[in-house]
Amino acid sequence: FFSLFALLRRFKLIVAVNLRENMADKNCDTGTHYVDLLRTNCLECFQTEDMCMNEHVRLNVGEIEKFALKQSTALCEKGAIDQLSGGFRSRLPLKFPDVETEIHMIALMNLLDCGRSYDEELKNAAQRGLEDTLLFGCMAMHLSSKKIDASFMLNVTVAEESQLFSFPTTVEEKVMDAVYKDTEGPLYPFADMLRKIMNDTGRVLRSLQLQNLGEYILKVVNSHTKYKNSAIGLVSCLIDTFPAFQDMSKLSVGRAENELELHFARKAQQLALDLYSRFVTVCLIL
Repeated sequence: FFSLFALLRRFKLIVAVNLRENMADKNCDTGTHYVDLLRTNCLECFQTEDMCMNEHVRLNVGEIEKFALKQSTALCEKGAIDQLSGGFRSRLPLKFPDVETEIHMIALMNLLDCGRSYDEELKNAAQRGLEDTLLFGCMAMHLSSKKIDASFMLNVTVAEESQLFSFPTTVEEKVMDAVYKDTEGPLYPFADMLRKIMNDTGRVLRSLQLQNLGEYILKVVNSHTKYKNSAIGLVSCLIDTFPAFQDMSKLSVGRAENELELHFARKAQQLALDLYSRFVTVCLIL
């Protein structure tokens, strides 16, 4: 629950940097207003039977509001946004032919930001942790001769993911003396996770008749008039459009073990912050 509050706090910080936000607008053109969803979801967690019966946990709304205000004010300090933003995502050491391509690569880094539990396996097998592996793979895609568009994302395979991100997905298993066969290794599920994210995103982009995530993001921030230059609008639309941005978990509550969905929206929020950090000085988007 405290990690959930931390994510909500980060979301409030993102909202705070958007000086032109119109809080009267309650619905994204494509779906739910996720600020309200995150807030009500957090409250639902504390209203469950298990939490209400826990004498060690109490929710002090007044102190939370004071803390959020203090953190929002701190954003005015020089360098505060850069400290929150993921530098390795918003400052890729690459040259891009246009803004759309750069936005696409930053978005791709955030889209594929998953698999924290595979960090040690990646270090052992590829001598790189998760963040370095994702950075390596995205740079490899950009520098390759392949066009990383909706068609590529829709059709990419586990073998291609393994090659691009440079980590093994198979291990040799002995069948008999001098006879071995390749079987799925401990990192195969991670590669398959990346494949599914890419395939699902490519499928959505194709259905929208768009080539990449950069084109989608520019379309959102430029065409939705009530969400122009809006972090909330971009986050809401990303979550509502792409399954990979709908990061959530389920919590068993009560004696009946009912499941409560916990919505985080971490990746979409981080993407909005990374884009702000990268482009705020040139006034291109956000």
